[in-house]
Parts: sequence; C-alpha cells; structure tokens
Amino acid sequence: MSPRGKWAGLALAAFLWSCGSSDDRKEPKPAEVQQIQQVPVAPEAQVVVTDLNGLTIYYYDRDQPNQSTCNGRCAEFWFPVRPAPELENQPNFSSIKRKDGTSQLAFQGRPLYTFHRDKKPGDTKGDGQQGVWHILKY
Repeated sequence: MSPRGKWAGLALAAFLWSCGSSDDRKEPKPAEVQQIQQVPVAPEAQVVVTDLNGLTIYYYDRDQPNQSTCNGRCAEFWFPVRPAPELENQPNFSSIKRKDGTSQLAFQGRPLYTFHRDKKPGDTKGDGQQGVWHILKY
C-alpha cells in the first residue's frame, strides 16, 4: 500500500492540542485534546488535514525544516499545534522544540498551525495569507 493509501485509510487515534481559544487571542491557551481528521477536497483523493473540531491545519513557507520561525506576535495569530505522544510515532509526524521551549507538531519536518480567524469546520481563511501560509494537504 502506498504512503498516501496508508494515510487515507489510517484512523488516527493520536491526539494533539491546538494552542489558543477562539475567545482569547492575546494569551493562547491549550485547547482540549483533539484528533487529526482528513477531509476530502478533490476527486484526486487529496485531503485537508484538520483537528477534531474541523479546524484547518496550515504550514508556513518561511519556517525552516524542524524549526518554527513563527514566534511572538506571529504566534498570536497562528497557533502552534501541540503534539501528543501518541502522534509522534505516526509516519511523517514529529515533534519540534519552539523558541519558547514548548513542543510543536510537525508534518515531514514542517511545523503546523491553526489560524485565529478560522472559527468553524471548513474555514480556510488562512490559506494563501501573505502568499506564505498554506493548508496542509496530501
């Protein structure tokens, strides 16, 4: 089975925390434990990766491999996705250390985020922001 097939067929029981609540943007707080979901977006079977609440997960072009460059003010708008131990052993996922010492989930070395303006499942308001923010699809 191809890696894509494994991903598409894998019901992940791994959990993550997405930093921040929808009401408090100045002081991001960990959300409740969530699962990753995959939402079909095209006939080509490409999927958008979301958290259990259906919030879209993004990556940032300016990040370095295994290193987040979205810190400080940036992280007030783009919430780092927090990993759970169960997810770190899944193919393509890893945990990286952020500048502030916290852990962040990465996919193929790319740090992952949710966007503060995405409020409900299916929102993709962060896609294409400043030409450097993109939905995580595979």
